[in-house]
Amino acid sequence: MKNYMIVFCLLISLLFIGCTNKNSFLGFNGSNFNFYDVTLPDSCFTLAYTWGDSIKVFSENNKLLLGNYDGAEIRTLIKFGSIPKVTNSSDIINSSIFIKFKIKTHLYNSNFRIDLYTLNKTWYENECSWDDYQKDSTWTHPGGDYNELLIKSIVFDTQTDTLSIQIPASVLYNWGQDSNTNHGILLKTYETTFNHLLELYSSETSTPPTLEFSYKVRTVNNNQTVETTKTYKSSALIDTYIHNAPDYLDTDDSQLSLWNIQPRSIALKFNIPLSVFQTVSPEIHDMNDLKKITINRANLILYKKNDDLPNTETVPSIGVGIYQEEISNQTYFEFNKIDFFSVSTENLHSDSLAVKITGPIQTIISKTKSNNGLIIRSNYKNKDFNRLNFYTINDPNPSQRPKIRIKFSTLKD
Repeated sequence: MKNYMIVFCLLISLLFIGCTNKNSFLGFNGSNFNFYDVTLPDSCFTLAYTWGDSIKVFSENNKLLLGNYDGAEIRTLIKFGSIPKVTNSSDIINSSIFIKFKIKTHLYNSNFRIDLYTLNKTWYENECSWDDYQKDSTWTHPGGDYNELLIKSIVFDTQTDTLSIQIPASVLYNWGQDSNTNHGILLKTYETTFNHLLELYSSETSTPPTLEFSYKVRTVNNNQTVETTKTYKSSALIDTYIHNAPDYLDTDDSQLSLWNIQPRSIALKFNIPLSVFQTVSPEIHDMNDLKKITINRANLILYKKNDDLPNTETVPSIGVGIYQEEISNQTYFEFNKIDFFSVSTENLHSDSLAVKITGPIQTIISKTKSNNGLIIRSNYKNKDFNRLNFYTINDPNPSQRPKIRIKFSTLKD
């Protein structure tokens, strides 16, 4: 162990000396590299548009959604595990029954009514959608098959951070008597004419939905019946949400959009002229020299439009890839034809989003892949209603157009 520590200390010392020596490879001031910054001219962009990406269930979602947005209705489904079997419905203490949801975000500050119904089909969390309760098994009624009897209706209070809902003891009693009837509960909003959207923490978080109630248990001891009260508390067994937002099947070159529901992604094509690099670097004489440079960092800067859109993710996760075929106004791009690079996660600023494209730019300049164009998509698509719109390459205001900024280095002659 002592020998390992000596070697570790020697390595740290060598690294320190290298970083502080101006003539060292590790030192910045005395290194063998020249560093440059360039911004590609607007004329380098040849094509940019929004296209409709694929819709699927977002598995392991840490959010539940409830409400109505942009004409789409969003419903939450939740199921709890085994319910204790009691002798009578009255043995479950009505006043103690609460389903509790921790509220993540409430968009559009308005009160609205929430209705609860018991479901009557066995649904699977990662297969359930507006049309299907399981893979290849459709609801009789799109949006969920539930018993018509309304079990609870409440008005959501925008001033609280917890959604607490009391449900009748008879529901729990029936589930306890026959677990096969326990298909869970559907929550839906009554109002569908205005935007109201609630984000709740799901069972995939540290603050999952819970069901809690007290119930009476009777035991016989020495010919005497003894009654005790027990407490049941359990997190949700499964939960999800479904929505009826339509597919987006068009393309749009008037703006660039990254939407999670009604998923929208960006197709982008641009040239990388040799002259741009020659302007700042005397070491670059031809395309062979350009192939040898190192891209230290490249960012695509997208400037955000001032649209009133739901956006609760301050650190978007963006996937960037080079398409294996030439981008030329396709309406859809096959996933297996996108060569993705490392995930780009950047802070969303008030007016812009910087998307890391270092890998794609290095690959294109090095000629290891053809410059067919980039596909840019949210890694959270289908997760929630987060939406971002950006100005496009033909915006009348040049300062709002997308920019590609590149920091690169060359070996000193």
